[in-house]
Amino acid sequence: MADEQDPTPWLQVDLGAVHTIKRAEAYFVTPTAGHSYRIESSTDNTHWIIYQPAQPLTIESPHTTHASVSTRYLRVYVMKGTPGLWEFHVWE
Repeated sequence: MADEQDPTPWLQVDLGAVHTIKRAEAYFVTPTAGHSYRIESSTDNTHWIIYQPAQPLTIESPHTTHASVSTRYLRVYVMKGTPGLWEFHVWE
């Protein structure tokens, strides 16, 4: 999903309620091609903060983020690489 102001492809996850997460794992659809991405978080789906800054193009699977944040929503922006996730995990 993207909008006219920012054509960067992104996917959004709604956790259903605010949770404190400590780790996220992104499994992209073409892991051997490499990906650059960033993750933003929000408690209200309006105000967003950076959870994982944009990373350099990296070939790995999964891409793992270790950081604590209280959030309900997460957005994964695909900066470089094939857009699409086949799995996305978060842990409290």
